[in-house]
Amino acid sequence: MKDRVVFYGASITSRSKTQAREIIDRAIHICELLRKHGFQCHADVVLDDKLYSRSSASITNIPEKFLKLSTEEQVNKLKSFRVSEPQELHKEVACYYWGLDSLRNAHFCL
Repeated sequence: MKDRVVFYGASITSRSKTQAREIIDRAIHICELLRKHGFQCHADVVLDDKLYSRSSASITNIPEKFLKLSTEEQVNKLKSFRVSEPQELHKEVACYYWGLDSLRNAHFCL
């Protein structure tokens, strides 16, 4: 089913809490519809930490192969631009590679 993968991406970081919840609920609804039609849907919704997520993806379960791609050199280059702690920045870089891989392997993107 790899050739029937859909990547659904949305950002809610600059939205009101109500708008953000609507975006999340819409993403869940659309992904459920796509799954009913035989697609494998990956929803990548960027969340404010005060909001909830029903996404199966989480910064706590990043696949090991993407954590290995996030090097200390990359983290050091980004440190001066971010307020994140180095360990969190390491996870952000790994998530970048994870998202990029998801996009590259998707049949189509929303």
